[in-house]
Amino acid sequence: MHRIFGLVCFVVLICSCSTEESEEKNQAIDKTFLTDSKLSGKEKLQKALAFPYLKSLGMNEAQQQAVNTFYEANSFNFQLFKGDSLTRLGQKAYDCMNEPLQFGIPRNRILPLQESHHWIENELILACNLLTAAGILKNGLLDYENKLTKPTIPLDGKEFHLQLKQLDTISLAKLLIKQGPTDTNYRFIADHLYDYCQRVSIDTHQFVLKSKKEDTLNFEKNIRECLIQKGFLTNKSSKQEFNSAIKQFKKLSGFNEDNRIDEATIQALNESTLNKVKRIALALDKLRQPRKTDKKYVIVNLPSFELFFYADDTLRSRNRIIIGKTTNQTPQLKASINRIVCHPFWKVPQSIADKEILPAVKANSRYLSTNHYRIYRGKNEINPTTVNWKRYKKNFPYTVIQDPGPHNSLGIIKLEFYNSFSVYVHDTPTKSLFRRGYRSFSHGCMRCENPVELAKTILDFDSISPRNRNVYTRDSIDSILYRAVNFSIPLKRSIPIYVEYITVSATRDNLFLHLDLYKRDDEYLNLMFGS
Repeated sequence: MHRIFGLVCFVVLICSCSTEESEEKNQAIDKTFLTDSKLSGKEKLQKALAFPYLKSLGMNEAQQQAVNTFYEANSFNFQLFKGDSLTRLGQKAYDCMNEPLQFGIPRNRILPLQESHHWIENELILACNLLTAAGILKNGLLDYENKLTKPTIPLDGKEFHLQLKQLDTISLAKLLIKQGPTDTNYRFIADHLYDYCQRVSIDTHQFVLKSKKEDTLNFEKNIRECLIQKGFLTNKSSKQEFNSAIKQFKKLSGFNEDNRIDEATIQALNESTLNKVKRIALALDKLRQPRKTDKKYVIVNLPSFELFFYADDTLRSRNRIIIGKTTNQTPQLKASINRIVCHPFWKVPQSIADKEILPAVKANSRYLSTNHYRIYRGKNEINPTTVNWKRYKKNFPYTVIQDPGPHNSLGIIKLEFYNSFSVYVHDTPTKSLFRRGYRSFSHGCMRCENPVELAKTILDFDSISPRNRNVYTRDSIDSILYRAVNFSIPLKRSIPIYVEYITVSATRDNLFLHLDLYKRDDEYLNLMFGS
C-alpha cells in the first residue's frame, strides 16, 4: 500500500513539473514582431514596451515603469537608435554608459548591450541605463545605517525626458552629474572624477613600493617608475622634475607639499588607479545621503583632518585638526555641541592611565606633580607620595584629573558634546603638529588648530532669535581666558556635529585623495562593487 502511495506521489510530481515547464514555454516572449514588415516602428516600440518583454531584457518593475513613461512622454518615438545605427543622442548615451564608473556607478548596475539583440531591444536597454544612472546619482547606492545596497530605482521617465531639453546648453555627462546634490564639494568631486577618467587609463596595478631603508638600491628608481605610470612624470624627467612630481602627488593626496617620501606617501603610491576611482565613487555616494537641514552645524572629516562650521548655508570657520592614531581611532558619530568650556579639567580615561601614566609614575615619582595631575579615590584626593607605586603592575587604581591651564592636554578650550566614546573637540599645547599634512596623533579626540576663534564664531551665531542672543560673546571668551579659571558657557541652541569618514575631497581646481587611514572604506567598497 505504501509503495502504491509513493508511486502516485511521484507521478503527480512529474506531471506538476511538466505542467510548469509547459507554462513557461507558453509564456516565452514572442520576438517575431521585431522583424514584421507590416508593423510600423512606433507599433513595434509599443509592443516591446510590454512589461513581460522588458522583464526579459533584465529590467526590474521600477525600470519597466520608467522606460514606459520615458517613451510615452516622447509619443513613442525612438530616441537612441535609427535602425542599427546610434543617433547623435544615442552615441552620447553609449559613451556615458559604456564606462559608468566615470560617474561613480558600478558596472553591475548597468544592463549590457548585446550584438545578438535587435536594435530596438538595445534602444530600450540604453534608455533604461540612462534612467537608472540618473536615479542612482540622485538617490545613492548604499544604505549606510543598515550596511545594505539600495534597490535600483531609476529616475522618472517623464522627468528625464524634460531634462533632455537642456542638452542645447550642457553635455549629457554634465546633465547626469547634475542629478546629484547641489553641494559644491560633491559637484567638484563629480566633475574631477569624470575628467580624470577621460585622461587616465583605469589600471588595476598595485605597486609594492618599500621604504628607503628596506630598498636602498632601487628606492628612487621604483618611485620614479610608479610616478611615470600614474602620469606624474615622463621617462626623461630630471631630478628637479622628480621632486616636483612628488610634491604634486603629495598635494593631491592631502599631505604636506614637500618632496619627503614617508610611509604615508608610499602607501598612497602603492594604491591602484582603479581603487582610487572606486574610493571617489564611494565618497560621492556618501555625499548623496540626505543633506543636513540644520541652519548651523559642524562637520569633521577625519581622513582630510579638517573641521568645518556652517551657519546659514555659509562656511564660517575651517580648521585643521589632529585625530586619533590608528591604535586609538576617532569614531564616526553624530552629537550636539551644548557648551564651550574655558580652561577645562581633563579626566584621564582609564585606558590612558593604565597604559601611559602608571608606567611614567613608576619611572619618575614626580611625574604627576610635574604634569599637574591630581589623583582621587572617589571624591577624596590622594597624596601621590603616600602610594607605593611598585605594588601596581597594571590597572591604575585611582581617578586621574589634570588641572586647567596651558599645560593641560585639552589646552585652554573645549567644545563639549555628549557621546558614548568620550571624545571632544579641544585645544592642544602641541601646536607644532598642525604643520604636518598627516595628523594622526591623538588618543581619539579631535584637537583643533584655532579653537578659540572657532568658539568665538559659534557664539556669534548662537541665538534662538535676534532678541534672544547669548549673553556671552566673543569678548567674554577673552575675558574668561585672561582670568585663567575653569568656566562653562552654555549655548542657547545646541549645534549638531557630524564626525564623518570620507576619503576624498575637492576644490574647484584640485581633487584630493586622502589615505584610508583607518581602513573603513573596504567594507562599503565590497558592498558597492562586490568583494
